Amino acid sequence: MRSSGANLAIRRHANERCVRILFYKSYFAWPRVSGDDVHASQMVRALTELGVQVTVATASQPAPHALADLGADRVVALDEVDGQIASVRLRPLEERYRTYWGIPPQRIAAFARLAADLDAAAVVVAGLDALPLLAGIHCRVRIWYAGDEWMWHHLSQVHLSKLKSWENVKAAAVKGLYERTYAPYVDRAWMVSGSDARALRWISGIVNVDTIPNGVDANVYGACTQREEPQTAIFWGRLDFGPNIQALEWFTTRVWPALRTQFPAARFTIAGFHPDPIVAKFAESDGVSLVPDVPDLRPLAARHELVVLPFISGGGIKNKLLEAAAMGKAIVASPRALCGLRGEPPLCQVRSPHDWVRVMGMLWNDAQQRRQLGERARQWVVREHTWPAAGRVALDSIERSLATAGRTPAA
Repeated sequence: MRSSGANLAIRRHANERCVRILFYKSYFAWPRVSGDDVHASQMVRALTELGVQVTVATASQPAPHALADLGADRVVALDEVDGQIASVRLRPLEERYRTYWGIPPQRIAAFARLAADLDAAAVVVAGLDALPLLAGIHCRVRIWYAGDEWMWHHLSQVHLSKLKSWENVKAAAVKGLYERTYAPYVDRAWMVSGSDARALRWISGIVNVDTIPNGVDANVYGACTQREEPQTAIFWGRLDFGPNIQALEWFTTRVWPALRTQFPAARFTIAGFHPDPIVAKFAESDGVSLVPDVPDLRPLAARHELVVLPFISGGGIKNKLLEAAAMGKAIVASPRALCGLRGEPPLCQVRSPHDWVRVMGMLWNDAQQRRQLGERARQWVVREHTWPAAGRVALDSIERSLATAGRTPAA
């Protein structure tokens, strides 16, 4: 844990560059099961630890405990704001997207009034559905914490041989036009990887895009000391998320049958929240089990010898990779899983089904190599992917925008 002296030093440095911001996310869930929940909540904490005064706005009251440990000075549920609020006028296409996301006009107006009442130097809105709230903001820096590029996200899931995947083409067009429609209200955007940042510039026309890689709380995800069960592997994540479903389908059909032929006792665990019915079908394969909605994945992950990340679509940074590395687990991953990572992650990168079988078999038979990979993975993630480092990049980004806009940071 960080010492009180270290916290004091951070705050003393930050007080010299004090900033007040208004941070919006429509809802903060607990437990934090999605990438959006992880990076939004951890960014709030990182900024407050740097001395930034953060007021959090949500659409409705967040889940209990979701914001308890983040240091925000206030939480405001916009849909519960009383009193008459002047509406914000939108252009026709902007209005259509407001309706598409189900955002009441009074929420946009309440957000604008709150920003004015606070005299916030900057507003940060997180999530794909948050862009319309920037339409009511004037005379302060407007930042969209997008994380991933969503048009690119959908296009990555299109496979010509699978007709159902073509639905992603329509979703990509809808999201791309949406980003471009609201781009004039964005002074700066934050993405988790360089490839996402480049895609957003091209798709939306937003010029100022910063790359802020996700971090991991290495105290929460500590090195595992639990005994691992032989010939086991695990995958975890949101089980209603397209790239996760495609990864599991590929692995359970293209890799797992061959592994079970060589290792008849091998077991593969799929863990996570909100499993799609098709994921339950994957768990019908021999040696595969589904463990849904586990409150704390860490003890379950600790019992497995390998973490597998067989992604064939999607972008952004995989939080599950950072979590596995922090736990000191040996990781086997496809190239797609490594988007946006800093440095050289010490894991086994494989492509073909044959290589997956070969590498997993080798690691199952070599406890020393697994242990060394896990130790090096934790050292790497603690060095390269921390939330305090992400917070410093974000604060520098805010200050650059304030300087450009001619505003002086003030509490």
